[in-house]
Amino acid sequence: MGLVQTRHTVSAIWRECAQYLGVALANTCTALNPEVLVLGGGVLHNAPTLRAMAVEVCGRWVNPPARAGLKIVDAALGDHAGVVGAALLARRGQAAG
Repeated sequence: MGLVQTRHTVSAIWRECAQYLGVALANTCTALNPEVLVLGGGVLHNAPTLRAMAVEVCGRWVNPPARAGLKIVDAALGDHAGVVGAALLARRGQAAG
């Protein structure tokens, strides 16, 4: 497979991932109607193009009442959100036990 074909394949996979993620975000927003949707984790933190594509898809598929006033933001802790959350849960567990 040549370089051009590889790039086309990767681009197609990226678009498909963004489509599934965007629709999942839209469904979540439609069902829960949040004021703020916080996106975080290593993949989205390190793949701004994927994030932008997924947010664009979300905007197309979320129903209008849920879209009104919706803010989509990055997690303040970025790639560290999962580790910090796990540490807080562990700490909470120690305090309870």
